[in-house]
Amino acid sequence: MKKILLPVAGYTMSEEDLRELENRFTYHAPHSSQVVRYTTLRAKYLELAKEIMESIPKCREEAVALTNLEQSMFWANAAIARNEYSETREDFSTRRVENYRGKEADKAE
Repeated sequence: MKKILLPVAGYTMSEEDLRELENRFTYHAPHSSQVVRYTTLRAKYLELAKEIMESIPKCREEAVALTNLEQSMFWANAAIARNEYSETREDFSTRRVENYRGKEADKAE
């Protein structure tokens, strides 16, 4: 595994670390059934959010419960976006990362 030296205090970043960061901070265009699943998940989260608001008093805890529910929805959507790749067409985000890596490799030579 190739180590990449960073310009701070000698910390290193592995190729695996770099791939993980690229995956986290790159746009992932939806494909195939993803849009349907995003919509289905959002509808279920909305249903639960309404149930929470109708079942508990307005208070800080309600706000925290809704915030965490929203956060859970975001993470569920991120799981779909970041960990599934299109089999029918080239994923734009993957192509962009590969282009970036190619330019970085050219600079190193």
